[in-house]
Amino acid sequence: MKEYTCEEIKKEMEVLKQTFAIVRIVDPSVCRIMEFSGSGETLRLTPCDICYDAWNYSSQCTNCTSARALRRSETMSKCETCQNKIFNISAKPIMVDGKTLVLEVVQPFSYTPAQLHSDTQKIVQFVSDLNQRILIDSETGAYNQEYLIEHLPNIFEKAKTLPHYNTALIRILNLSDIRAQYGQISVTGVVCFLYDLLLTTFASAEAAPLLVRKSEDSFFIAEKGLSYDAFVSRIEKLIREIPTQHLVFQNQLLPFEIEVGCADLSSKSYSSADELFETLQKRL
Repeated sequence: MKEYTCEEIKKEMEVLKQTFAIVRIVDPSVCRIMEFSGSGETLRLTPCDICYDAWNYSSQCTNCTSARALRRSETMSKCETCQNKIFNISAKPIMVDGKTLVLEVVQPFSYTPAQLHSDTQKIVQFVSDLNQRILIDSETGAYNQEYLIEHLPNIFEKAKTLPHYNTALIRILNLSDIRAQYGQISVTGVVCFLYDLLLTTFASAEAAPLLVRKSEDSFFIAEKGLSYDAFVSRIEKLIREIPTQHLVFQNQLLPFEIEVGCADLSSKSYSSADELFETLQKRL
């Protein structure tokens, strides 16, 4: 990762602006554009506008290449759409005066849908679907582990401003036994069944929860519309009701059990995903 002073990166950005339509520095952990303030020895970067506003999103981009570039310590790229236009975005991790940030360069595609003899909406929809597909678990439709890792830093930041940001780790206890007795297709059935139950459990919540398939036998849920007690109450109700659910496979009932660990991100400041999941694992 290349290191810069504020003065050095400012000069490099001036050069890049001669080629690219947008050149900016972002901090994906808070989803903010970093702007220069001060001058000379007091020149510094200060968080300002929300970075995803440029794409007319209401929250962090699903396919956040800046978060991925930071996590992998390498340049990442993607296509993005806005107002029926397609843009190419490259995100390069950098260090400015000791702080890890991302340098983004954005350029609109030079061709138009008319030149391609194609429908604008179809192209825009294809790009949008592609950005979603790479971060979705193919079996359940939940977000995948990569999405979770890239979005947790921003969730931690949001939790600092909210009265509650509830999380839970839900693990299926006997998935290996089910596989041994009934085969892989039965495992898929159980996992998808649990995912549907989780959606139903929180369907009436004020804000739609984030559901992530963390591993083959576990889900992670993050929800910010309920009090922590109300959140835990719904989880406990789910645990009680699962034995009464009748999942049938090859004309036989397929029983399964779960264990759950819960934590309120707003009641404690978590510095990393490892710290959060260590807490959740202990509470299973």
